[in-house]
Amino acid sequence: MKLVAAGCSWTDPNFKSIWNKNHGYTRPWPTTLANSLSMECVNLGLSGNCIEGVARDVIDYVTTYGDEDIGCVSVLLPPWSRFRFGKTNVNPYSVFFNNMNLEWKTQLKHTADEYLYYHQTGENTVKYALTWILMLCEFLEKRNIPYIISQGCKAFHEWHVQHVDKKKYPDSISNNRMHSYVDALIGSGLTEELQDKPQLLGWPFSYAVGGYGMKDALREKWGNKKYTISDKDAHPSDEAHDYMAGLMVDHLKELYVFE
Repeated sequence: MKLVAAGCSWTDPNFKSIWNKNHGYTRPWPTTLANSLSMECVNLGLSGNCIEGVARDVIDYVTTYGDEDIGCVSVLLPPWSRFRFGKTNVNPYSVFFNNMNLEWKTQLKHTADEYLYYHQTGENTVKYALTWILMLCEFLEKRNIPYIISQGCKAFHEWHVQHVDKKKYPDSISNNRMHSYVDALIGSGLTEELQDKPQLLGWPFSYAVGGYGMKDALREKWGNKKYTISDKDAHPSDEAHDYMAGLMVDHLKELYVFE
Protein backbone atom coordinates (compact mmCIF):
# COMPACT_ATOMS: atom_id res chain seq x y z
CA MET A 1 0.00 0.00 0.00
CA LYS A 2 1.02 3.59 -0.56
CA LEU A 3 1.10 6.71 1.55
CA VAL A 4 0.37 9.72 -0.66
CA ALA A 5 1.71 12.94 0.89
CA ALA A 6 1.26 16.50 -0.35
CA GLY A 7 2.27 19.96 0.77
CA CYS A 8 4.67 22.82 0.12
CA SER A 9 8.37 23.25 0.99
CA TRP A 10 7.73 21.69 4.41
CA THR A 11 7.01 18.47 2.48
CA ASP A 12 9.05 18.76 -0.75
CA PRO A 13 11.71 15.98 -0.82
CA ASN A 14 13.84 18.14 -3.12
CA PHE A 15 13.73 21.27 -0.95
CA LYS A 16 16.95 23.29 -0.74
CA SER A 17 17.35 26.41 1.39
CA ILE A 18 17.78 29.71 -0.45
CA TRP A 19 20.33 30.63 2.24
CA ASN A 20 22.45 27.54 1.81
CA LYS A 21 21.90 25.03 -0.98
CA ASN A 22 23.54 22.38 1.18
CA HIS A 23 20.67 22.64 3.64
CA GLY A 24 17.73 20.39 2.84
CA TYR A 25 15.94 17.35 4.22
CA THR A 26 17.52 13.92 4.53
CA ARG A 27 14.33 12.37 5.91
CA PRO A 28 11.24 14.48 5.17
CA TRP A 29 8.20 13.64 7.28
CA PRO A 30 6.38 11.65 4.53
CA THR A 31 9.24 9.13 4.43
CA THR A 32 9.18 8.63 8.19
CA LEU A 33 5.38 8.46 8.25
CA ALA A 34 5.30 5.89 5.44
CA ASN A 35 7.91 3.74 7.20
CA SER A 36 5.91 3.89 10.43
CA LEU A 37 2.83 2.66 8.58
CA SER A 38 4.79 0.06 6.55
CA MET A 39 3.79 1.76 3.31
CA GLU A 40 5.50 2.93 0.15
CA CYS A 41 5.93 6.71 0.08
CA VAL A 42 4.57 8.83 -2.78
CA ASN A 43 5.65 12.39 -1.97
CA LEU A 44 3.90 15.07 -4.06
CA GLY A 45 5.32 17.94 -2.00
CA LEU A 46 6.25 21.03 -4.03
CA SER A 47 7.94 24.16 -2.74
CA GLY A 48 5.73 27.24 -2.98
CA ASN A 49 2.54 25.24 -3.36
CA CYS A 50 -0.82 26.68 -2.32
CA ILE A 51 -3.84 24.95 -0.77
CA GLU A 52 -5.58 24.68 -4.14
CA GLY A 53 -2.46 23.18 -5.67
CA VAL A 54 -2.06 20.68 -2.83
CA ALA A 55 -5.70 19.56 -3.11
CA ARG A 56 -5.46 19.25 -6.89
CA ASP A 57 -2.24 17.27 -6.64
CA VAL A 58 -3.94 14.69 -4.44
CA ILE A 59 -7.13 14.58 -6.52
CA ASP A 60 -5.15 14.32 -9.77
CA TYR A 61 -3.05 11.46 -8.40
CA VAL A 62 -6.03 9.48 -7.14
CA THR A 63 -8.09 9.96 -10.31
CA THR A 64 -5.09 9.16 -12.52
CA TYR A 65 -3.73 6.07 -10.74
CA GLY A 66 -6.79 4.87 -8.85
CA ASP A 67 -7.25 4.32 -5.13
CA GLU A 68 -6.91 0.55 -4.88
CA ASP A 69 -3.36 0.64 -3.49
CA ILE A 70 -3.60 3.89 -1.50
CA GLY A 71 -3.42 3.09 2.18
CA CYS A 72 -3.43 6.68 3.43
CA VAL A 73 -3.25 10.33 2.34
CA SER A 74 -1.47 12.90 4.49
CA VAL A 75 -1.51 16.60 3.71
CA LEU A 76 0.53 19.36 5.39
CA LEU A 77 -1.10 22.64 4.41
CA PRO A 78 0.85 25.71 3.21
CA PRO A 79 0.05 29.33 4.15
CA TRP A 80 -3.54 30.19 3.27
CA SER A 81 -2.69 33.46 1.52
CA ARG A 82 -0.96 31.71 -1.38
CA PHE A 83 -2.94 31.21 -4.56
CA ARG A 84 -2.71 29.36 -7.84
CA PHE A 85 -0.78 31.22 -10.53
CA GLY A 86 -1.48 30.49 -14.18
CA LYS A 87 -1.13 26.81 -15.05
CA THR A 88 1.37 26.06 -12.32
CA ASN A 89 0.74 24.70 -8.85
CA VAL A 90 3.31 26.95 -7.27
CA ASN A 91 3.49 30.34 -5.66
CA PRO A 92 4.68 33.16 -7.97
CA TYR A 93 7.87 33.52 -5.91
CA SER A 94 8.93 29.99 -6.86
CA VAL A 95 8.26 30.66 -10.53
CA PHE A 96 10.09 33.97 -10.87
CA PHE A 97 12.60 34.30 -8.06
CA ASN A 98 14.29 30.95 -7.44
CA ASN A 99 17.07 31.56 -9.96
CA MET A 100 17.78 35.16 -8.96
CA ASN A 101 20.53 36.28 -6.64
CA LEU A 102 19.38 37.05 -3.11
CA GLU A 103 19.67 40.86 -3.39
CA TRP A 104 17.44 41.08 -6.49
CA LYS A 105 15.12 38.44 -5.10
CA THR A 106 14.55 40.46 -1.93
CA GLN A 107 13.85 43.72 -3.80
CA LEU A 108 11.43 42.14 -6.27
CA LYS A 109 9.74 40.14 -3.54
CA HIS A 110 8.78 43.33 -1.74
CA THR A 111 7.11 44.65 -4.90
CA ALA A 112 5.31 41.38 -5.51
CA ASP A 113 4.10 41.24 -1.91
CA GLU A 114 2.32 44.55 -2.37
CA TYR A 115 0.99 43.82 -5.87
CA LEU A 116 -0.15 40.25 -5.32
CA TYR A 117 -1.45 40.29 -1.77
CA TYR A 118 -2.92 43.73 -1.03
CA HIS A 119 -6.41 42.72 -2.16
CA GLN A 120 -6.64 39.59 -0.01
CA THR A 121 -8.99 40.23 2.89
CA GLY A 122 -9.16 37.76 5.72
CA GLU A 123 -12.67 36.72 4.67
CA ASN A 124 -11.71 35.98 1.07
CA THR A 125 -8.58 34.10 2.05
CA VAL A 126 -10.31 31.97 4.68
CA LYS A 127 -13.20 31.07 2.34
CA TYR A 128 -10.75 30.11 -0.41
CA ALA A 129 -8.76 27.87 1.92
CA LEU A 130 -11.71 26.24 3.68
CA THR A 131 -13.45 25.49 0.40
CA TRP A 132 -10.48 23.50 -0.91
CA ILE A 133 -9.96 21.75 2.44
CA LEU A 134 -13.61 20.70 2.53
CA MET A 135 -13.58 19.51 -1.08
CA LEU A 136 -10.47 17.42 -0.43
CA CYS A 137 -11.99 15.87 2.71
CA GLU A 138 -15.18 14.93 0.90
CA PHE A 139 -13.28 13.57 -2.09
CA LEU A 140 -11.24 11.24 0.12
CA GLU A 141 -14.18 10.23 2.31
CA LYS A 142 -16.27 9.32 -0.74
CA ARG A 143 -13.54 6.85 -1.70
CA ASN A 144 -13.04 5.57 1.86
CA ILE A 145 -9.38 6.58 1.82
CA PRO A 146 -7.86 7.09 5.30
CA TYR A 147 -6.43 10.58 5.58
CA ILE A 148 -5.05 13.25 7.84
CA ILE A 149 -4.71 16.99 7.19
CA SER A 150 -2.65 19.36 9.32
CA GLN A 151 -1.20 22.85 9.04
CA GLY A 152 2.53 23.30 8.47
CA CYS A 153 3.76 26.86 8.83
CA LYS A 154 1.34 29.58 9.92
CA ALA A 155 -1.95 29.78 8.03
CA PHE A 156 -1.27 33.51 7.64
CA HIS A 157 2.41 33.89 6.87
CA GLU A 158 3.98 37.25 7.71
CA TRP A 159 6.58 36.75 4.97
CA HIS A 160 3.89 37.29 2.35
CA VAL A 161 2.41 40.50 3.67
CA GLN A 162 4.93 42.32 5.81
CA HIS A 163 5.89 44.77 3.05
CA VAL A 164 2.36 45.78 2.03
CA ASP A 165 1.62 49.46 2.58
CA LYS A 166 -1.10 49.39 5.29
CA LYS A 167 -2.16 52.97 4.66
CA LYS A 168 -2.46 52.46 0.91
CA TYR A 169 -4.31 49.15 1.28
CA PRO A 170 -6.23 49.28 4.58
CA ASP A 171 -8.29 46.18 3.77
CA SER A 172 -5.24 43.99 3.24
CA ILE A 173 -4.76 40.95 5.47
CA SER A 174 -1.50 42.67 6.49
CA ASN A 175 -3.65 45.16 8.41
CA ASN A 176 -4.69 43.48 11.66
CA ARG A 177 -4.54 40.20 9.76
CA MET A 178 -4.88 37.87 12.75
CA HIS A 179 -8.14 39.51 13.84
CA SER A 180 -9.35 39.41 10.24
CA TYR A 181 -8.46 35.73 10.01
CA VAL A 182 -10.06 34.80 13.33
CA ASP A 183 -13.26 36.74 12.63
CA ALA A 184 -13.63 35.14 9.21
CA LEU A 185 -12.86 31.66 10.54
CA ILE A 186 -15.34 31.89 13.40
CA GLY A 187 -18.06 33.38 11.20
CA SER A 188 -17.77 30.99 8.26
CA GLY A 189 -20.35 28.27 7.64
CA LEU A 190 -17.50 26.26 6.13
CA THR A 191 -15.92 26.10 9.59
CA GLU A 192 -19.02 24.35 10.91
CA GLU A 193 -18.79 21.83 8.06
CA LEU A 194 -15.22 20.99 9.03
CA GLN A 195 -15.31 21.11 12.82
CA ASP A 196 -16.55 17.53 13.22
CA LYS A 197 -13.84 15.97 11.05
CA PRO A 198 -11.35 14.23 13.37
CA GLN A 199 -8.91 13.81 10.46
CA LEU A 200 -8.00 17.50 10.78
CA LEU A 201 -5.11 17.37 13.25
CA GLY A 202 -4.93 20.63 15.20
CA TRP A 203 -8.17 22.04 13.79
CA PRO A 204 -8.87 24.94 13.50
CA PHE A 205 -5.11 25.29 13.02
CA SER A 206 -4.58 28.38 15.21
CA TYR A 207 -3.96 28.91 18.92
CA ALA A 208 -6.16 32.00 18.68
CA VAL A 209 -9.25 29.85 18.25
CA GLY A 210 -8.23 26.75 20.17
CA GLY A 211 -6.24 24.87 17.54
CA TYR A 212 -2.63 24.61 16.41
CA GLY A 213 -0.36 24.08 13.43
CA MET A 214 2.84 22.07 13.24
CA LYS A 215 4.91 25.21 13.61
CA ASP A 216 3.12 25.87 16.90
CA ALA A 217 3.76 22.30 18.04
CA LEU A 218 7.45 22.53 17.15
CA ARG A 219 7.89 25.83 18.97
CA GLU A 220 6.15 24.42 22.02
CA LYS A 221 8.56 21.49 22.09
CA TRP A 222 11.84 23.22 21.21
CA GLY A 223 11.29 26.95 21.36
CA ASN A 224 11.62 29.55 18.63
CA LYS A 225 14.22 28.69 15.95
CA LYS A 226 15.46 25.55 17.73
CA TYR A 227 13.55 23.33 15.31
CA THR A 228 14.80 24.97 12.09
CA ILE A 229 17.46 23.84 9.62
CA SER A 230 19.48 27.01 10.26
CA ASP A 231 19.33 30.34 12.11
CA LYS A 232 18.24 32.09 8.91
CA ASP A 233 15.90 29.49 7.47
CA ALA A 234 12.64 28.68 9.28
CA HIS A 235 12.07 25.35 7.53
CA PRO A 236 12.04 22.35 9.89
CA SER A 237 15.10 20.27 10.69
CA ASP A 238 15.21 16.50 10.24
CA GLU A 239 14.47 16.10 13.95
CA ALA A 240 11.43 18.34 13.52
CA HIS A 241 10.27 16.26 10.54
CA ASP A 242 10.53 13.15 12.72
CA TYR A 243 8.46 14.83 15.42
CA MET A 244 5.75 15.91 12.96
CA ALA A 245 5.57 12.39 11.54
CA GLY A 246 5.19 11.03 15.07
CA LEU A 247 2.24 13.33 15.78
CA MET A 248 0.61 12.21 12.54
CA VAL A 249 1.17 8.51 13.23
CA ASP A 250 -0.31 8.75 16.72
CA HIS A 251 -3.37 10.59 15.44
CA LEU A 252 -3.91 8.27 12.48
CA LYS A 253 -3.80 5.19 14.71
CA GLU A 254 -6.52 6.71 16.86
CA LEU A 255 -8.74 6.96 13.78
CA TYR A 256 -7.90 3.93 11.63
CA VAL A 257 -6.67 0.35 11.87
CA PHE A 258 -3.77 -0.30 9.51
CA GLU A 259 -2.67 -3.80 8.59
